[in-house]
Amino acid sequence: MHRSVVAGIPARVLLVVALALAVAGCSSAGTGEGGSLGGPQTPTITGSSEPSAELVQQKCTLCHTIDRVEQASKSREEWVSTVDRMKTNGLVVTDEEYGLIVDFLSGTEE
Repeated sequence: MHRSVVAGIPARVLLVVALALAVAGCSSAGTGEGGSLGGPQTPTITGSSEPSAELVQQKCTLCHTIDRVEQASKSREEWVSTVDRMKTNGLVVTDEEYGLIVDFLSGTEE
């Protein structure tokens, strides 16, 4: 049986593994915190021309499908927690963008 050690693994294999782990981290970044089944629905993003909808599409689809975002049912507090967690996972937003995203996703934008 052939055994590999880290030092013996070709660089391209390490690169593929690193990319796979990065993708897996993005795709599972939102797991573990679902909203309630009867909670508020996220406003529809697809086809919306609102600037905040475009911002949500731009930022959230870096790691998630837009369907995943649209199908989430979370309260404002849950969206705050989710977006905070996404920031710790690498989401880069300004304070203004943060507020727009949370407001849009919780359906409380002005």
